[in-house]
Amino acid sequence: MATIKLPTGETIELTQEEYLNLIKLGQDTAKDGDAFTDNVDLNEVILEGITYELSEESPTTGDYIIFKDSKYDFITAGIPYKVYKNSWIDVYVIKDDEGDNLSLDGENYLTYKMKYTPREQSFIEYGRGVNELKEGDIVSYLNNKFVVVHVDNYTDNIAAVDGQTRFSSFKFSVKLETPVEKLLS
Repeated sequence: MATIKLPTGETIELTQEEYLNLIKLGQDTAKDGDAFTDNVDLNEVILEGITYELSEESPTTGDYIIFKDSKYDFITAGIPYKVYKNSWIDVYVIKDDEGDNLSLDGENYLTYKMKYTPREQSFIEYGRGVNELKEGDIVSYLNNKFVVVHVDNYTDNIAAVDGQTRFSSFKFSVKLETPVEKLLS
C-alpha cells in the first residue's frame, strides 16, 4: 500500500499495482527530456504506514530512495527502494527489480528519511501528539501490553497495569497501541 500526498494537502491510498500504473502513466505523459518525478510533488511519502520525508542527506540503512529517471531496465523511476548496507564492500545498496544489489554510487535519486519512528507514528496515526497519553490508553512496552491508569504531565511519568503487574515508566518509552477513545466507541 502506498500513500501519496497531493499538492492540495489531501492524501490518497493506492495499491502497489495502482501506484505502478500511475508511475507508468506519468512516464508516458511526461514532457520530452523531463523525468516523471519532475512533475510530481514527492516531498513526503508514506510507506508501510511510516512517514518518510525528502532529505538532502546521503541515504543510510532503512532509508528509501526514488530514482528520478533510470538508464537501466532493472530500475523503475518513481518507485521507492529500501536502502541496505552491503557489509562485504562497505557501501549502501538497494535490491533492484531483479533482486540484485545495486550500488548507489553515481546514480540520480531522491533520498527519503524516516520522519517519525514507528513509536512516534503510533501516536500520530490516532491524531495525538507524540507522547500524548491519557488514562485508559493501551500501551506496549517490551512486547507487553498495559492499560494506563495515571499520567503525570509534570514529570512525564505514567503508571500502567496489565491485570496483575503495576508498571511505571516515562511516556517516551512506550508505544500507543489503542487510544481510550477507540475503546469507548
